Amino acid sequence: MATNNRDFKVKNNLIVEAGQVTLGSGPLAYNSNTSKLQIQVNGQWIDISDSNDMSFMDVDLAIDYNGAPIYSVGGEGVITEATKMVDGGTMTGTLVLASDPINNLEAATKQYVDSAQSSAQSAAETTAQNALDDVLDGTTDFTAIDVNLVSRQIAATTGNINLSNPGTAVFDGHTLVTGDRLLVWQQSTQSQNGIYVFDTSSTALTRASDSDAWDELVGTLVYVDQGTSYGEARFFCTANTGGTLGSTAVTYVQDGSGTLSTSNFVTEETPSGSINGSNTAFTLANTPTSGTVKLYLNGVRLKSGSGNDYTISTNTITMTTAPINGDVLLADYMK
Repeated sequence: MATNNRDFKVKNNLIVEAGQVTLGSGPLAYNSNTSKLQIQVNGQWIDISDSNDMSFMDVDLAIDYNGAPIYSVGGEGVITEATKMVDGGTMTGTLVLASDPINNLEAATKQYVDSAQSSAQSAAETTAQNALDDVLDGTTDFTAIDVNLVSRQIAATTGNINLSNPGTAVFDGHTLVTGDRLLVWQQSTQSQNGIYVFDTSSTALTRASDSDAWDELVGTLVYVDQGTSYGEARFFCTANTGGTLGSTAVTYVQDGSGTLSTSNFVTEETPSGSINGSNTAFTLANTPTSGTVKLYLNGVRLKSGSGNDYTISTNTITMTTAPINGDVLLADYMK
């Protein structure tokens, strides 16, 4: 190893003085097996050979590994780390980048990541707030959520009507005008039920464009805006997938959670009818909301449905077995 006879003081206990090398416990060492100088890179000792050489040129010293500088000497002759090759392992300390990234695959600074995250969160919050504001001020209707939510209907029917010629513009006490939407939900032929658009009292009702296919009815929630009985009420369509519009029954169940008050609940009503061991027919004072009746005989809840304890049609209960003298029959339901 040649020098220019200048003295170099090197970090980590390597001293080069007028051609003499003294090695300490730093990143350089002498390999007695190969009779070569070694340098430690990432925990590995590498012989400095023809391809991995250590050379002094004038006042500069460079230690290369496969052509890449690892340690170099500046004008004052102090070895400093120039390029650190990393192959696995863990980095300790703080890495400071000169600037935020511009091109793909460039490392990102913390301030760049924080700024990008803050901007994305702000944009998402603004979008959500604008959407909510649009709904609240009536600019936008909810048209689809996890369950389909059909836009608000003007009114609902109170019984079977003539779809081809309604004969009136008044439904549930509210007068419709051309283009108003009507919930038709009590047809004798249940396949006719659905959301319709009103034209005139002598013109056929037509299904609304967002409710003229079977899959558009499945699982829909429907709100009614006006009406004596059903104004501000909410209905749920119980139709399941796989039906055919116009031939498969379409049913709507009024959802009491839309406009509930204490007047909607009936508790411990005694249905009218004789309890004498032979009578099986009993009548409720109101027509209950479908699926809300709970009937109790002597404090024990009965099971509804064909083949069970009782069936119910509108407000008439038919018992499978007639209650006997002394039995107590009570009903809870929503109306």
